[in-house]
Amino acid sequence: MENAHRTVNIRKLLAGSTLTTYISNIDRRNMQVNLDSADLASYRICNADSPGQYQDFRAVPHEYDHTFPGVDDEYVAGHVNLGDANSIMNVGDQIRTRYLSPILTQLNTVILDCTFRHP
Repeated sequence: MENAHRTVNIRKLLAGSTLTTYISNIDRRNMQVNLDSADLASYRICNADSPGQYQDFRAVPHEYDHTFPGVDDEYVAGHVNLGDANSIMNVGDQIRTRYLSPILTQLNTVILDCTFRHP
């Protein structure tokens, strides 16, 4: 990867907007993180496995983790890690070792003369 920098775009939501007025997303090809102003604060959310069991969610770290290939949403019905609601790629805020491989691959690609590895 020649240019490892990402562009972060934040759209200001108008008064009366809801959490689904604009859906935050990642454009991996163009290395863009697209957020909205509601993403800057935590909010209560639940996953498909536990409707009504809300947790505090922070969209910015969740969306940023999508910039790593293979790190996908885990809160959707049928995902193998749906039951792990505390995971940052689900509706929680905890980093899991399963995310390390793509992160290490990225670090080893963009930082020359240095090798990162998991013990």
